[in-house]
Amino acid sequence: MDFAWVSVSFWMSLITNVAVFLGVLAIFYWVRGNVTNQFVAKHRTTLQYVISSIYILYIFLESLTNTYLGPHAFGMHWTFLNIVIIACFLFNMILQSKGEFWIFAFSVTAYVLVFAHRYSLRIFILLVIVILLMYWISTHGKYLQEHLLFCNLCFAAFSASALGIISMLYTAPNDIWFWVRQIGALVIIYLCAVIAADALQRQNQEMFRYHDEATIDRLTGVKNMGTFNTDLTKLYKNYRTTGARYRLYELDIDFFKRVNDTYGHPTGNEVLKAVAATLKQIAVAHGHAQVYRMGGEEFGIVMATDDPSKEDATAIGLEINKRIQELSFHAADTDFHITVSIGLEIVVPEDNNYLDIYSKADHYLYQSKHNGRNAMTIDGKTFKMN
Repeated sequence: MDFAWVSVSFWMSLITNVAVFLGVLAIFYWVRGNVTNQFVAKHRTTLQYVISSIYILYIFLESLTNTYLGPHAFGMHWTFLNIVIIACFLFNMILQSKGEFWIFAFSVTAYVLVFAHRYSLRIFILLVIVILLMYWISTHGKYLQEHLLFCNLCFAAFSASALGIISMLYTAPNDIWFWVRQIGALVIIYLCAVIAADALQRQNQEMFRYHDEATIDRLTGVKNMGTFNTDLTKLYKNYRTTGARYRLYELDIDFFKRVNDTYGHPTGNEVLKAVAATLKQIAVAHGHAQVYRMGGEEFGIVMATDDPSKEDATAIGLEINKRIQELSFHAADTDFHITVSIGLEIVVPEDNNYLDIYSKADHYLYQSKHNGRNAMTIDGKTFKMN
């Protein structure tokens, strides 16, 4: 065949495969790093599995056609086999999923058993090597991503084993240039994919950092006031649609200015972080709850609930107060404790917008402070703590 046409076929297949693969990687990493779309954020892991699995299945079938009909079908080499090798390697390394590994192991084993024209001990040895390598890749993906040299060596071993299996299943052309095209295309696509994946991963990390800075309070690590407004709006809309109830605890550290003035702002910061950590523990223990720093020494917990009774809500408020009173701090050669004032409100049908629950909880908080602090107010009734 004319060398010019061979070259055109090779480069056109290579460019097409690189373009399509990079497009799939872009979609994959968009799902992986999306922080604004609620559906994507909720189903992020599932969507990554779906994208990678569908793409691998597609190129697996293309590779079957390519190898079965012969390398002349497209690109003058087993072009889709290269994509299968690289996609399986990268997606398993990134996802680090045993589920993805078992799908791959089953598919490769079935491929060899069904389509092999002949069997040999060497084929099964290489098959075992490929499966063991993929298992190691899926369980040590983070290590490989952090050690590029070892990652490249692992890919070389994996791709050599895979190519070895195919070359035994199907008779490869007795042409040195076939293997030059095969391995050259493999290396080029792999390098393009690795560089693109690294760039997309860095972009996602930047996006996550910007998102955290916009939504998380830096000092305490809990959500900030802006996120509180966003989340409360969603909860209120959901309540109007489904009737799913929630409650709001708004609390303020008593005499916090005195802590700063007496022990210094670094100690005050440690108090804020300890209170936030305690509130997060309580939120995790009760489930479906989020903690927010509303500003200064003021915090909030929004908690979903199936129990509209005030008794349960009050019991949790007492737990919050007790846990914070148990915190002990040491500064200026002395130990000290803190207390909090709490305002508690539960969403009700009479609320006209998402801010009504916040306005009432805020009012009850200041009622607790007005009535001597170290207290909790719900429905206008103040309970003094011990």
